[in-house]
Amino acid sequence: MKKKSLNVLMLGMLLVGITGCGETSSSSTPNDTSHTTSNTTTSESTTSTTTSDTTTDTTTSIKEKVIETVTITNKDDLMKKWMVGDAPRKIQIGLTPNDYTVEEALENEKLTITSDNTDVAIISNTNIIIAGAGEATITVSASETIKDSVKVTVNEKFEAVINWGTESGQRHALDDNRYLKGITVKSKTGEDLDYTLTDETDEKAVLTKQADGSYNFIPKTYTGSAHTLKITVKNPANEEETYSDTKTFDVYRQVMYPGSDGGTRESTWTYNEKDQVIGMKNTGHFVNAFVMEPSKVYYAEMNFLNSYNNILGSFNNDTQGFYLGMAHYVKNDKRWGLEANGDGQLWIQSAIGRVQYGDKESPYAQVFNGGDGWAIDNENQRELRQNNFFNNMFTKNAEGNVTSYEFKYAVARIDDMFYAFVNDTLVGTYSSPKFKDLVSVPGPYMRGAGTEGRMVTMNKIQYYSGTEASDKVNELLNDGNIVNPYDSRSYNGAVNSNIRMDSANGFTVLSDNGSTNDAVASPYAIFGGDFTLNWTYKKNNATNTDVSDAYVRVRQGVDNSDYFDLGINYPKDGQASLFAKAAGWDRSNGTKLTLDDSEGINFKLTRKVVNGLDQYTLVATSVKNPSETQQVSINSTTSNGEVRLLFQNRRLSGTYTNISYSSLVD
Repeated sequence: MKKKSLNVLMLGMLLVGITGCGETSSSSTPNDTSHTTSNTTTSESTTSTTTSDTTTDTTTSIKEKVIETVTITNKDDLMKKWMVGDAPRKIQIGLTPNDYTVEEALENEKLTITSDNTDVAIISNTNIIIAGAGEATITVSASETIKDSVKVTVNEKFEAVINWGTESGQRHALDDNRYLKGITVKSKTGEDLDYTLTDETDEKAVLTKQADGSYNFIPKTYTGSAHTLKITVKNPANEEETYSDTKTFDVYRQVMYPGSDGGTRESTWTYNEKDQVIGMKNTGHFVNAFVMEPSKVYYAEMNFLNSYNNILGSFNNDTQGFYLGMAHYVKNDKRWGLEANGDGQLWIQSAIGRVQYGDKESPYAQVFNGGDGWAIDNENQRELRQNNFFNNMFTKNAEGNVTSYEFKYAVARIDDMFYAFVNDTLVGTYSSPKFKDLVSVPGPYMRGAGTEGRMVTMNKIQYYSGTEASDKVNELLNDGNIVNPYDSRSYNGAVNSNIRMDSANGFTVLSDNGSTNDAVASPYAIFGGDFTLNWTYKKNNATNTDVSDAYVRVRQGVDNSDYFDLGINYPKDGQASLFAKAAGWDRSNGTKLTLDDSEGINFKLTRKVVNGLDQYTLVATSVKNPSETQQVSINSTTSNGEVRLLFQNRRLSGTYTNISYSSLVD
C-alpha cells in the first residue's frame, strides 16, 4: 500500500512539473485566458465563430433557394398560328421568388422545359423549333406540382405545283409577239387552282391573258435587266394564305432594224442580243439606224475596238480609207438613210478614220461632219478636221503599225444642232438646213474598217431621247460653258479650209486671204432670250494690206437676210475701231479703238430682251491692261427671237480662245 501511494504521488508531481514548465514562457495566469463568441444570420445562412486562446472555429450552414411558382408569360404568342418552316419562337418564363434567373435555374437543373411530341416541336434552351405538322404540349417545370404548360399547333404550309409552260416569240422590248403558253397551277392533290400573274420589276410589262389561257408579255421599255414575273395562288381553304413562285425572263433591246430596213450593210455582221454587241467584217459600208422613235432630241454612244497585227496595212491606194463613227438617219418608205422621194442618201455622218489621199504612210485620225446626201467620197467631205487628240487612241508596234484601238464614240441631236463626242470630249458640231424640219435617229456608220476579215467590235451601246438626252449633252458641254466653233459651210456654202480647230472652245483663222472665213459658235447653235457670249481674240498679222475685221454676226435662220455685226475693224489706212452695225459692210462711224490690243482683247457680247426687242452690247477689254475697256451697242427694231452666232474674219488672221456661253446677263 505504501509503495503504491508513493508511485501515485510521484506521478502527480511529475504532471505538475510539466504544466509549470509550459507556462514558463508566458506571464499569463489561468485567470488571464480570453473567450469570445459571435453569431451572424442572413436569409440564406447562419455563421458561428468561436475564438479560444489562439484557435478560431467557423461553421456555415446553407439554406437552399426554392422556386415557388413557374409561369409561361407569352402563351398568346406561342399559341398563334404556326406553319411548317416558320422561324423558332422563344418561351418567356417568369419565376417567383426571383432569387434565380431562368438561365441559372436551367443550369442548376432546378427548371426543365420539355415537349411531349418532338415530331412537332423540339426544345433548344428556351426556343421552340418546329419539326413538323401536328400538336405538342410544351411544359416548364420546377417540380411535379410547380409547373406551367402551353399547347402549340403546327399546320402544313400551303403549297401549289406551278408549271411555267413555254415561251415563244421575240425577246425585244415593245414587241407584242412574245407569249407564255401552257402555264398550269395545281394543288398537291392535282386540282386546278386560280392564280394571278404580275411583273415585279420597276418597268412593268403589259401582261394580257389570251382566250387560250396564254399570256402576251410586252415589256414597255428596255431597262438593261431581266423582268421578274410572279405567279401568286390563294389557299382555297384560307384566302389569307398564299403561295407564290417567280421566274426571270431576259428582255433584250433590238438595237438595229432587221434586213434592209435598217440601212446599207455591205459587210458581214453579227449581233449578240444578250450582250448587246455588234461585230462587223469586210470592207463595205455599214449603215444602220438604231430602233428608237425618230425625234429631234436624242443621244447615242457605243465603243469601238479592234486588234490586228497591222490594222491599216491593206489600204494600198490613194482613194481608200476607213471610217468608224455614227450618223443621223432619216427614213423614207424604203429604208433609213434615203431621201423622202428617191434613192439619194440622206444622213449626217461623223467619224474618225484614216483617209488616204496620197499619204498612205501617215495613219492619222480625223473627224469629219458630212451630210445632206453627199456621197462619202465627195471632195467636200475631205475638208476634214485633223486633230492629234485621236492619235492617243491607237496602239502601235515597233514598226509603227497600228495594232489595236478602243474608244467611245457618241452623237447627239438637239433640235437642228448635231454633235459628235469621242471619249466624252466634244470633237464636232454640224447644222443642216435640210434636216431642220426632219426627225431622225442615230446609228453606227462605218466603211472599210473590217479589211482582211478582221473583226470590228461595237459594244456598250446606249441611246435615249427627250430630257435624258438633253441632260446628257448639257453634262458633256459643261452646262453650256463649252462653246464649240465649227466649219459653218452649211450656212454660207463656203469651204473654210482656212480655219483650224485648236480645242473644244478655240480656233485659228490661218491666213489673211479670203473675203470671209467664218465659224459658228454655240453649244446648240440657237440662242434665245437673254444670253452672254465671251471670247478672247488676238490678231496674228502685223500689218493690214486691206480693210479687214473680226466680228460676231448675229442672224436669224440660215441665210443672210437679217443680221447684226459687232466687232473690231482694221481699215487699210487709219485707226482701228469697234463697231455695231446692221446688215452690210459699212464700218464707218465706229468707236475708235483706244485700248491696247497688242496681247489680244477679251470680248463680252450680251443680249437683253426688253419689251420684245433685242438690245445688244459688245464690251472690249484689253488683255494687257484690263482697266482699259470700251463698248458699243445696237438695238433691234423688231424681235429677232432665236438667233445664230457666227465668228467671222475678213482678210484677217487671228486666234479665238476661251469661248464660253451663259444664259445669264450681268
